[in-house]
Amino acid sequence: MAKLDLGLKAVLYISLDNPIINGYKLLEIAEGFYQKGGKILLIDEIHYQANFELDLKTIYDFFDIKVVFSGSSAIALDKADLSRRVVIYKVPVLSFREKIELFKDHNS
Repeated sequence: MAKLDLGLKAVLYISLDNPIINGYKLLEIAEGFYQKGGKILLIDEIHYQANFELDLKTIYDFFDIKVVFSGSSAIALDKADLSRRVVIYKVPVLSFREKIELFKDHNS
Protein backbone atom coordinates (compact mmCIF):
# COMPACT_ATOMS: atom_id res chain seq x y z
CA MET A 1 0.00 0.00 0.00
CA ALA A 2 1.39 3.38 -0.97
CA LYS A 3 1.98 5.83 1.84
CA LEU A 4 -0.02 9.06 1.56
CA ASP A 5 2.49 11.75 2.47
CA LEU A 6 1.50 14.97 0.77
CA GLY A 7 2.51 17.34 3.55
CA LEU A 8 0.25 19.76 5.38
CA LYS A 9 0.38 22.44 2.68
CA ALA A 10 -1.05 20.04 0.11
CA VAL A 11 -4.35 19.61 1.97
CA LEU A 12 -6.87 22.36 2.74
CA TYR A 13 -10.09 22.10 4.76
CA ILE A 14 -12.67 24.88 4.51
CA SER A 15 -16.18 25.19 5.86
CA LEU A 16 -18.32 27.45 3.72
CA ASP A 17 -20.61 28.34 6.62
CA ASN A 18 -17.68 30.29 8.14
CA PRO A 19 -18.34 34.05 7.77
CA ILE A 20 -14.67 34.69 6.95
CA ILE A 21 -14.80 32.29 3.99
CA ASN A 22 -18.24 33.53 2.93
CA GLY A 23 -16.78 36.58 1.16
CA TYR A 24 -14.76 34.46 -1.26
CA LYS A 25 -15.86 32.47 -4.27
CA LEU A 26 -15.11 28.75 -4.18
CA LEU A 27 -13.38 28.95 -7.54
CA GLU A 28 -11.01 31.67 -6.25
CA ILE A 29 -10.13 29.57 -3.20
CA ALA A 30 -9.45 26.49 -5.31
CA GLU A 31 -7.34 28.41 -7.83
CA GLY A 32 -5.19 30.00 -5.12
CA PHE A 33 -4.78 26.66 -3.36
CA TYR A 34 -3.79 24.95 -6.62
CA GLN A 35 -1.26 27.67 -7.46
CA LYS A 36 0.42 27.09 -4.08
CA GLY A 37 0.80 23.36 -4.78
CA GLY A 38 -2.44 22.15 -3.23
CA LYS A 39 -3.55 18.59 -3.98
CA ILE A 40 -6.64 17.82 -1.85
CA LEU A 41 -9.41 20.34 -1.11
CA LEU A 42 -11.91 19.35 1.60
CA ILE A 43 -15.08 21.46 1.56
CA ASP A 44 -17.74 21.25 4.26
CA GLU A 45 -21.21 22.80 4.05
CA ILE A 46 -20.85 23.35 0.31
CA HIS A 47 -24.51 24.30 -0.06
CA TYR A 48 -23.72 27.69 1.55
CA GLN A 49 -21.97 28.73 -1.69
CA ALA A 50 -24.26 29.98 -4.45
CA ASN A 51 -23.78 28.13 -7.74
CA PHE A 52 -21.35 25.66 -6.18
CA GLU A 53 -22.24 23.11 -8.87
CA LEU A 54 -20.69 25.23 -11.61
CA ASP A 55 -17.64 25.96 -9.47
CA LEU A 56 -17.11 22.23 -8.83
CA LYS A 57 -17.35 21.51 -12.54
CA THR A 58 -14.81 24.23 -13.34
CA ILE A 59 -12.42 23.08 -10.60
CA TYR A 60 -12.61 19.52 -11.90
CA ASP A 61 -12.03 20.59 -15.49
CA PHE A 62 -9.14 23.03 -14.95
CA PHE A 63 -7.21 22.13 -11.79
CA ASP A 64 -5.35 18.92 -10.99
CA ILE A 65 -6.67 18.61 -7.44
CA LYS A 66 -8.98 16.20 -5.67
CA VAL A 67 -12.09 17.70 -4.10
CA VAL A 68 -14.09 16.10 -1.31
CA PHE A 69 -17.22 18.00 -0.32
CA SER A 70 -20.10 17.57 2.08
CA GLY A 71 -23.32 19.30 2.98
CA SER A 72 -25.94 18.83 5.61
CA SER A 73 -28.90 19.64 3.40
CA ALA A 74 -30.17 18.04 0.22
CA ILE A 75 -27.75 18.87 -2.57
CA ALA A 76 -28.91 18.92 -6.18
CA LEU A 77 -25.92 18.01 -8.33
CA ASP A 78 -27.74 17.52 -11.61
CA LYS A 79 -27.82 21.26 -12.42
CA ALA A 80 -24.26 21.51 -13.72
CA ASP A 81 -23.78 18.12 -15.33
CA LEU A 82 -21.55 16.76 -12.58
CA SER A 83 -22.58 13.16 -13.19
CA ARG A 84 -19.31 12.26 -14.93
CA ARG A 85 -17.20 14.10 -12.37
CA VAL A 86 -18.74 13.19 -9.01
CA VAL A 87 -19.05 10.04 -6.96
CA ILE A 88 -21.72 10.46 -4.28
CA TYR A 89 -21.64 8.65 -0.96
CA LYS A 90 -24.72 9.18 1.16
CA VAL A 91 -23.83 9.00 4.82
CA PRO A 92 -26.84 8.24 7.00
CA VAL A 93 -27.57 10.37 10.03
CA LEU A 94 -26.43 8.86 13.32
CA SER A 95 -29.08 7.54 15.65
CA PHE A 96 -29.19 8.84 19.22
CA ARG A 97 -27.60 5.60 20.44
CA GLU A 98 -24.79 5.90 17.86
CA LYS A 99 -24.08 9.47 18.98
CA ILE A 100 -23.85 8.35 22.61
CA GLU A 101 -21.43 5.58 21.65
CA LEU A 102 -19.37 7.94 19.54
CA PHE A 103 -18.93 10.53 22.28
CA LYS A 104 -18.88 8.22 25.29
CA ASP A 105 -15.73 8.42 27.43
CA HIS A 106 -14.17 4.99 27.02
CA ASN A 107 -11.69 5.59 29.86
CA SER A 108 -14.27 5.27 32.63
